[in-house]
Amino acid sequence: MTGADVRALTSYAVNDGVTRPYGQMPAEDRLVEFRDVRGAADPPALDREGFCLARQPTAVTDFSDHEQVIMRYLPEIRELVQRLTGTSAVFMQPNWVFRGDDKEVATQAVNERNRVTTMKTHGVLHADYYEQETAEALAAMSMKAAGATQRPRGRLLGINTWRSISPPPQDRPLALLDRRTLDPADFVPAVINAPNAKLNALQASYSPRHRFCWWPDMTPDEVLVFLQYEQGRAQPSSVMHTAFSDPRCPAGTPPRQSIEARAYVFIDE
Repeated sequence: MTGADVRALTSYAVNDGVTRPYGQMPAEDRLVEFRDVRGAADPPALDREGFCLARQPTAVTDFSDHEQVIMRYLPEIRELVQRLTGTSAVFMQPNWVFRGDDKEVATQAVNERNRVTTMKTHGVLHADYYEQETAEALAAMSMKAAGATQRPRGRLLGINTWRSISPPPQDRPLALLDRRTLDPADFVPAVINAPNAKLNALQASYSPRHRFCWWPDMTPDEVLVFLQYEQGRAQPSSVMHTAFSDPRCPAGTPPRQSIEARAYVFIDE
């Protein structure tokens, strides 16, 4: 399909002043514009909007094969993040999320003692985390899984990656919110009750300032890379994101399948 800006519904949280578990906030649907940035003269950048599109072919032949994800995919993503950030201090979170046929499966390459549950998105605009305490805890877990015993010098970045592993078109592509158009007044905090910890996530209330971007018809060689935390940057540093139903997608298109992986980066400047 030919890419184009589209208008579609996205679900926003309604801020009633009460902090609730993630997914239990009152919500409202808003019709917003999703801007096609494929081929843009000045494409989004990781250090500006907070996200970019990268090309990274994969040697994985079956993403449901945990061994392939552990031994091939996570190292590939680590290499990609190293290339984009210019540092070797990159630690992969030892769990990932595979979405297929509208089912979300969180898997991990560590034992249950170290497991971190990945939240379900519930179809709403959100950031997975945004506070330094949460980012440092997730980074420490990832370092431990990699056998690192000491925090590297430098400021911490929390980076998410997203790859569609089903061919185009995608019925529910991922859209990213330009973080420069998000105001702290839009924040709606939420709590995630993980097995071994309580994590703070973030949702947003509606604002006409918000600028959503997407890349139509992603191929399996393309990866979206976006920030969830950037130490030293005034709020907001998180990139909020959501899947939306592409109104141009032909009826009967198989449900999109995707894989997500997280990295924690230390930049010594």
